[in-house]
Amino acid sequence: ENYKRRTRQDLAERTQYANEELLRKLLPVLDNFKRALDHAPEGVDEKWFEGIQLIARQFEDVLAAQGLAQIPAMGEKFDPSRHEAIAREETDAHEEGTVVEEMQPGYRLHDRVLRPTLVKVAHPRALPS
Repeated sequence: ENYKRRTRQDLAERTQYANEELLRKLLPVLDNFKRALDHAPEGVDEKWFEGIQLIARQFEDVLAAQGLAQIPAMGEKFDPSRHEAIAREETDAHEEGTVVEEMQPGYRLHDRVLRPTLVKVAHPRALPS
């Protein structure tokens, strides 16, 4: 009985994470799509731009339907299991270890981190000596 249960669990997990490598490879495509939309030139045809935004939303919806979700970061306490600190900001405006800027979004597939969020973390100002 234990063998059957374990076999079912293994099969369910393999099925749930079967697309992991494909989704990991699609993340840079998603990043570039978002960058392109964020930096659209002025004067671009509004209807065309709305169509491109719709395609981007559909792409994100398809990825979400497969279990992909963005990892929240802004204002959160730094968590090394979900965030990767690539910079720190000396500030007294935020509690030490608080994420103050998201440099690149991170994603998880169900409960597994596919890519950590690249962040800037608050650090207390050094006291003058």
